[in-house]
Amino acid sequence: MINLFNSPRFKEDYKNISLKIENITNEKFQSELKKLLVQLVNEVKNVDKMHERLIYDKKLPETNGDSKSRLLEIRKKIDKRLSDWDRSKKI
Repeated sequence: MINLFNSPRFKEDYKNISLKIENITNEKFQSELKKLLVQLVNEVKNVDKMHERLIYDKKLPETNGDSKSRLLEIRKKIDKRLSDWDRSKKI
């Protein structure tokens, strides 16, 4: 069964984000982004679990929308912080 966590797109995104985070010289900023990345991975795994339950139990978990929303929210935070970091280096 294919899931989000093992998808080529997620693996590529994770790799790219991780590399960008590793290149950040501000330790506090880097630490914050690492925590967000861990949260992102956890939410992806939650969505995968919900999809498994949907397949095996044939019903959609009630919190499915919440996980997808959190996933999107975390990803937006990561993207914004990385963008902010890139802009701060150009100044």
